[in-house]
Amino acid sequence: MANDPLLAALEAITALRSLETVEAALLKTIGEIYPQIDRLHLLTWHDGELIEYGALLDGQFAEHNGSPLHAEHPLYSLRHTLHYDPERKPGVYGEYYLYPLSRLDTLTPTHALLALRTTRLSGQARKVIGSLIRIVENFTELLREKNRDRLTGLFNRHQLEEGIHQLLNRRTPHTGGQYWLAMMDIDHFKQINDTLGHLFGDEVLLTVSQLMQGAFRNQDQLFRYGGEEFVVLLGGVDEDGALGALERFRSDVERYRFPQLDSVTLSIGYCQLLNQGSAATALGEADQALYQAKHRGRNQVFAYHQICATQTINPETGSIDLF
Repeated sequence: MANDPLLAALEAITALRSLETVEAALLKTIGEIYPQIDRLHLLTWHDGELIEYGALLDGQFAEHNGSPLHAEHPLYSLRHTLHYDPERKPGVYGEYYLYPLSRLDTLTPTHALLALRTTRLSGQARKVIGSLIRIVENFTELLREKNRDRLTGLFNRHQLEEGIHQLLNRRTPHTGGQYWLAMMDIDHFKQINDTLGHLFGDEVLLTVSQLMQGAFRNQDQLFRYGGEEFVVLLGGVDEDGALGALERFRSDVERYRFPQLDSVTLSIGYCQLLNQGSAATALGEADQALYQAKHRGRNQVFAYHQICATQTINPETGSIDLF
């Protein structure tokens, strides 16, 4: 009978289909089964820096979406002790017990840590938590295969719609925040395929995806939308920050020396996630901005609100009349 809550929790977790909600559910489950744990922190490394993705504090879950540890953070003093170590074993560090996680499903799946604070957790309880973590990791590995593009490793189109819905729902008058959706297309990609072959085209797609991962932050979400199209969801920045990141990526691709090609360029269209109501509407706005970037000469970034400032809205469809 004592294990019934654990079995119920496993049943609930394995019914989830979003990696983000699975990670949150893992923290909540551990906190509910072992209420003597007053703090749980989900941590990972990015560019040599320890950052936090989520926390459970006194029973309340808080998503941090990749926040660096600040000086007041309870684990700040341990940041050098908790350096990246792929061979790390579960153990006590200060007043925390740490569990290494094989991967955290961020843009660049990476090793992570789950840190819990308690002085009243038995050895058996620690083993149960470790087993729960391994089961959940095995389950999330199956979700990764379903939600990621096989060639590039980026999130796929199915996961994109869910990601847009989450950001549209997250942006409320109470939470505020600015979120951006950008759609990107490799210029003249069909010509690359026709001239050099599809295997070479796949290498271009893979290289662009790698440049993409290097250009954006760990908390941004990257997707292969299909064919030569990519999408990024950015949060926590104003328009200058979003535009700067998009321009940096466009420039990175333009400067990269692809074998047998003089250059490869990208066209990018973006919009702010506001009150679109659906993923299809938001994607449609970014796609119209992308069309304008192509129409105006390619290899540039164009914003949907620039269209709104110069074109008219069709009252029957609610969309921009481009011509």
